[in-house]
Amino acid sequence: MIKVLVVDDNKESAALYCDVLELENFVAQAELNGAAAIERCRLWSPDAIVIDIELPDMSGIELARQLKEQLGYGGTIVGTSGYDPEKANSLGADRYFDHFIQKPIDVDRLIELLDGAAAAPGPA
Repeated sequence: MIKVLVVDDNKESAALYCDVLELENFVAQAELNGAAAIERCRLWSPDAIVIDIELPDMSGIELARQLKEQLGYGGTIVGTSGYDPEKANSLGADRYFDHFIQKPIDVDRLIELLDGAAAAPGPA
């Protein structure tokens, strides 16, 4: 089973994403901020991470950067935001996210991207 960490400061959204992912046979856990997500990654080694761009303690882009550069995370990272892709990329999303989905999230597209995480190399 593919392990997915959902990082979103909106507790209800994070819980909803986890519920939907679990219905699709993923193992999902949620964190509400970047610091907690980093610690969860150290302990749990998710295959994929879904990160909202706007978090209370750091941007989701900064979180993705730290995961890749400091922890050597090699799994799939999907960024999410209400921003359009052009705006997200101007903030650096295209440098640190493997994929980006504009909110409201197309769940079928998210599942497709996460299914691809099974074929990709796992976390470092």
